[in-house]
Amino acid sequence: VGDLPEAYLPPEDAPRFRDYFTRALHGERFSEGWTFDLAGQPRAFELYVNPISEGFETTGVVVFGKDVTRRVRAEEALRAAKEEAEHANQAKSQFLAKMSHELRTPLNSVIGFSNILLKRGGEAMDPKDRSFVERITANGKHLLGLINEVLDLAKIESGRMDLEMEEVELDAFIAETLEQLEGQVRGRPVALVADVPDEVDPLRTDPGKLRQVLINLVGNAIKFTQDGSVTVRVDTLIEHPRTAYRIAVEDTGPGIPQDRLEAIFQAFQQADSSTSREYGGTGLGLSISRSLCNLLGYHITVASEVDRGSTFTINLNPRLSR
Repeated sequence: VGDLPEAYLPPEDAPRFRDYFTRALHGERFSEGWTFDLAGQPRAFELYVNPISEGFETTGVVVFGKDVTRRVRAEEALRAAKEEAEHANQAKSQFLAKMSHELRTPLNSVIGFSNILLKRGGEAMDPKDRSFVERITANGKHLLGLINEVLDLAKIESGRMDLEMEEVELDAFIAETLEQLEGQVRGRPVALVADVPDEVDPLRTDPGKLRQVLINLVGNAIKFTQDGSVTVRVDTLIEHPRTAYRIAVEDTGPGIPQDRLEAIFQAFQQADSSTSREYGGTGLGLSISRSLCNLLGYHITVASEVDRGSTFTINLNPRLSR
């Protein structure tokens, strides 16, 4: 009793504890971190400084120390791993964006010149040669679509995708979108249906990005539905019948197992391992669709039952309820 901090602490630590004691003697209760070398090894401690009170008077100070070296090292490792992962992810996104752009330029030339060959050759072209050029065109377009998906994903992840908002008439917008996909159901026992109420108020959105989401959802529904229908339905609020609440894409396809409903929205994931072999695709469409919906302020969900079909729903304003 009566010794000063300098009497039992190293000179570099004494001022720190003198400050601790002064604060505690004024009634403050607090904790502080303290790092020092112990047997040549840096150790981290957490100090709990508490005043000792007798009645209304502070008569002393008690300090508890807890060795938190393991926790601090774990936190530092996690922080370093997080920073490394963020740098790696940013580098990956930049690489994908650059490479996708570099690949698209020559691919467009391949597709363009193959189309010219088909037009110039006409019916005079040897049937075998014509089939080769048609295959070049088809595969070129398929590869270009995959590259565009990767480029979109890279733009979203790097935060370089901007919105261009405008008023959209939903009935005409959905009709035009389905017209683009009619060729995929031609000659098949699949009906492509639009169910939009009359006199729906215009929706303020980015039409290009919303159209991309719808094309992804409807395209998937058409691809997996062997017979039946694919319906795009717009629901409105009961209390405001002119206000669009959500857009649903319903199909009568094979459905999705319950344990895969969330996984299908992850990049490069599909319902099961056989899907890619049977139907093709990268597994990026739904991941991009969810990211685009988040960018637009929407929320996309799915409900499905095996052998009963699936419904993908775009909630246009998640804060509204029916």
